[in-house]
Amino acid sequence: MSNDIGAWGRGFVTALSRRWPEPEAAYRAWHRSGDGFTLGAMQTVQVDDEIWVANMIGQHGIRTTAGLRTATGVQRGDHSAPIRYPAVQQCLRTLAEAATARGASVHLPRIGVGLAGGVWERIEPLIVEAVVGRGVAVTVYDLPSARRAKTARTGVPRDAVSGWDPRSVRLMTSPSSVDRDPAGGVGTSAKRTDHGDRQARARRQGESAADG
Repeated sequence: MSNDIGAWGRGFVTALSRRWPEPEAAYRAWHRSGDGFTLGAMQTVQVDDEIWVANMIGQHGIRTTAGLRTATGVQRGDHSAPIRYPAVQQCLRTLAEAATARGASVHLPRIGVGLAGGVWERIEPLIVEAVVGRGVAVTVYDLPSARRAKTARTGVPRDAVSGWDPRSVRLMTSPSSVDRDPAGGVGTSAKRTDHGDRQARARRQGESAADG
């Protein structure tokens, strides 16, 4: 989840830039141009034949020790969360349109809950309504910090970008119900789809072979 002041360099995006430099370059160029660079806007950047990265502007400024930093300066003493849920919702709707047009699925971490200061219990329903509700298959990746040491000991390969344990993948292909993930997280139960079958096979393969 990107901010509306052009700041890039902390959180998930650092790993993203190590894998693909194009999203950062496109985001910075977008900010410099000012063309539509505003809360709720989204930019897609192609990084491979069948992979696009979505830069979604869903947070107003960034947190600093002094206070919330926005385009107009630092609001000293204001330590409120930069997340803006209506902007996130608009981004997700645009994302669903882009995914539908390309016949693509969506893969993402728990967006908005890190540096943006959002609450997953508010963000997950937005994903279900805006993206899953449009028939787009969504995969959410998560590795709670409490399981990091355990995962490191198992030898299970981690995603090349994020470092997440493949067994913590959640499939969201139907907004019909929510159940408890065996690993201890909350996931949306899904009807089996071709996409779901591929993900299940990928997880099984991931438990038996190292992924560079």
